[in-house]
Amino acid sequence: MAKGGKTARGRKTAARIVTAATRLFVENGYVQTTMAAVAEEAGVAVQTLYLAFGSKAAILAEVHDLSVVGANENVPALDQPWVADVRAEVDGPRALRLVMNNSLGISERVATVYATIQTAAADTEVADLLAKVRTERLRSMRELAAILATKSGFATDLADRAADILYALVSVELYQLLVVERHWTSEDWMAWAYDDAARCLFPNATATLEEAPFPQGIGNHSPRRSESVHDPAAG
Repeated sequence: MAKGGKTARGRKTAARIVTAATRLFVENGYVQTTMAAVAEEAGVAVQTLYLAFGSKAAILAEVHDLSVVGANENVPALDQPWVADVRAEVDGPRALRLVMNNSLGISERVATVYATIQTAAADTEVADLLAKVRTERLRSMRELAAILATKSGFATDLADRAADILYALVSVELYQLLVVERHWTSEDWMAWAYDDAARCLFPNATATLEEAPFPQGIGNHSPRRSESVHDPAAG
């Protein structure tokens, strides 16, 4: 979180820094990007970076966090409107669909910066950030799994593992494996992940599962290969 974001001017400066850092981290990598380069790209003094964030690793953390929340940048992930929709939805598979659609969307959105964090994890500060990111993701999945467990049809025998199932299926690592490495389309990856989660957590809801949760349901065809997929690790 930016230190200097209490005033409108401070927030604008911090946003400019994050925008500049995002481009440089993704294009050049974390290690190769200097604070001087970020300052020049953002049009501020180097000292401003330290006053606003404290360290380069803290800027990277802010880049990641803003990628998670997207347009609702002032709203924590679990306070986003879609989480309230999950709580309000009485139908289990439909609630799961909301969880998967939004969680998978987050993973796709953060994939590039997450790859930057992974690549730079030899740095102790970045390694700590990577561990924190994973811990926060698991915490979110535990809360979402607890909400899903209140829905009719939930597989109570998997209550202890529900969060782990969600944690694995919505992981950026799985996105990297299937979409980046194996060239599945995002739609097919999302549809497959939803189908797998639904069969585990709501195994008896066959009627609802027949409705494709995403533009293309993978259950009716083999995974399509995307024409061109950018490899986040390549920068």
